[in-house]
Amino acid sequence: MDPLKLALIDTFIHKSERSANRCRELAQYTKIRLEQENPNIEGLTLERRIASLSKIKNWDLVAPQRGRPRLAVSFKAYASKGTKNVSNRLDEILGELSEMQNMHPEVISGYVMAIDLDKLGDGSIDHSESRFSDLIEKLTRVTIRNAPAWMPGTLEAFLLIGIRLSGSDSVSVEKLASYNHRGEMDFFKALSDHYKDRFEPEELEAGTESNTRIPKKPGT
Repeated sequence: MDPLKLALIDTFIHKSERSANRCRELAQYTKIRLEQENPNIEGLTLERRIASLSKIKNWDLVAPQRGRPRLAVSFKAYASKGTKNVSNRLDEILGELSEMQNMHPEVISGYVMAIDLDKLGDGSIDHSESRFSDLIEKLTRVTIRNAPAWMPGTLEAFLLIGIRLSGSDSVSVEKLASYNHRGEMDFFKALSDHYKDRFEPEELEAGTESNTRIPKKPGT
């Protein structure tokens, strides 16, 4: 079975909505895909704490280096009536991003949202598709983070997944939307490209024994 579908079955069928690690399999799937896309993304770790200006928060997937996050991805899944509040929750996520990015401006930020289309809006196909399009539009407006536009509270890339439950033990993936600052683009490639640009300079540090890579500074 497709690994993404297996991860979504675990998220929407095997885990309760209140489970603290509900999106863990989605995060593991993303970790594997990113490692396949770019083996130079070092130290990808599930559930790692990152300090921001006002608090310390657990992020679902993090690539740390020398005590600082190079990449952080947040995951959310919605499968109950009341997903009309998804936009409000998105605002919360963007606020948390802003706090982290103010303290770690070099971090690459990604967001993955999986949502049950039958619970989106009034549940009708027309309404759920309209609300899904609204979410794409709202996420696209904030997916603009790229040198030299290092605005806090914005994203490098997002992945929006629309699912429907198929009986009691299966999930069908109905819609996928993935964007970066240039427009529609594969989520994993987008994050990989940002990582290459920011942390894999063309030349290694000259004259050192370790030949350590020099991360690019924001805006350079």
